Amino acid sequence: MIDQLLTFSHLDAGAGAVRLAEVDATSLLEDVQGMMGPLAAKAGLALEMQAPHGLSLVTDPDPLRQILLNLVSNALEYTARGVIRLEAHAEPDRVALAVSATGMGIAPSTASGPSIRSGRLIPSGARVGPVWSSASSAVWSGS
Repeated sequence: MIDQLLTFSHLDAGAGAVRLAEVDATSLLEDVQGMMGPLAAKAGLALEMQAPHGLSLVTDPDPLRQILLNLVSNALEYTARGVIRLEAHAEPDRVALAVSATGMGIAPSTASGPSIRSGRLIPSGARVGPVWSSASSAVWSGS
């Protein structure tokens, strides 16, 4: 957890190299599902994924994967029963990634704040997880 906070802090400060690459969204979500699926199953939860094949985006995959892992980890912590969903879909000017769950989530007023939506590739519709600053969002969106 401390390492993750330090990584986010370094990115917010503009430190660290950004390694942009074309990333297959389905493969990225499959990686996250593969890592977190056993934990979800152990907790009695389903970890579902929905993403069309051939959907790609340009981003730094490591921090984006970490964001998704953090969101799923939070969903596991705050979901007593039900389903956690990983989703990707194309929008007119971006790829939207979402993590949603049947757990208590975070308040909609917090989830809709400008800092979460400031980057093109920050998960849309996320109901759990941390809030990122616009500087971090820009790194993950490739801006």
